[in-house]
Amino acid sequence: MKINKPSCLALAGLLSALTLLSPLNAAAADKSKACRSLVSGTYLVTMSNPDGSFASRAVLTFGSDGNLTRTDSNQGGVAGAFNAFTTSLGSWQCDDRRTVHATAINFSLPGVSSAEGGMARADYQASVNARKQGIQGSIDVRFFNLTDDPYKTDLPAPAISVTFEGSRVPAR
Repeated sequence: MKINKPSCLALAGLLSALTLLSPLNAAAADKSKACRSLVSGTYLVTMSNPDGSFASRAVLTFGSDGNLTRTDSNQGGVAGAFNAFTTSLGSWQCDDRRTVHATAINFSLPGVSSAEGGMARADYQASVNARKQGIQGSIDVRFFNLTDDPYKTDLPAPAISVTFEGSRVPAR
């Protein structure tokens, strides 16, 4: 059997590169695991409008599997402003040891503000303070028709941006 020397050299080079990258991948996996462990949990937060006034209360759950759930006290809608909407569901990932970003989707239900209903995409940026068991961050919300793609690359400007701050819900 004849062995092709360039193929053997290419394979050896590839294996060397993978061996060198393996510790980097392991370090990144360890960082991600540490972050997920730190962030995962349920938080009771206060949402604030851009002017700092109270907007709502919400419960944010960052699952250890990367899933995000948000339930908000304004889900019943605000007369003349927006219809009732569903719980938000999405996913999150670590940016570094204490900061995360997430994207979640919810549906607005048909009503006075919109006869058909619609969809909202919320993009989160948050940081966690492990010592205080707290979280704080911001959410940019964009609205879409039900037939739109909320992940398109040419996103509209946020319709609203809110900030939030709160603490982990303890298991007692």
